[in-house]
Amino acid sequence: MKLRYLLSLCLLAFMPMAILAQQHPLMGLWQMQMQDGRHGKMKTIDVPVWKSIEGDGTFFNFMIKDRGHSFISQSGTYAIRSDSTYAEQILEHAFDPSLVGTVTMLTYSFINPNMLIVSFDMKGKTVYEMWRRVVVDKPRKKEEGRAPDFDDFDD
Repeated sequence: MKLRYLLSLCLLAFMPMAILAQQHPLMGLWQMQMQDGRHGKMKTIDVPVWKSIEGDGTFFNFMIKDRGHSFISQSGTYAIRSDSTYAEQILEHAFDPSLVGTVTMLTYSFINPNMLIVSFDMKGKTVYEMWRRVVVDKPRKKEEGRAPDFDDFDD
């Protein structure tokens, strides 16, 4: 009986953090962007690198290489530390196995709800990354002359 009570207390104590994490603005799919100043004009371009930050405390980055070949470049767990920092623990890394098991503290700020700037230290240098949220609109109902979408298969 005491064990059940203790487990219930622990569950109640950690539930608000789990709910908060699932609703945190970092959650979602992000695509890396970079500034390109070639040809005399500064513009933002998409990079074929994505980061998925999940509500269960896991993340993974994936890339698309030549001819559509995709692979997970790194994965692990994360913990939100404050409204401007979070930690990533790398569990798998495709390019540098020495990073497996390391924890990186990242500082983040939102330019707007769909644009994110992240910075972290790597080998004594500060690295800055820019990420754009991938917004996926819910498919519309079938219209005449248009191919079916996901909603068309609900029945």
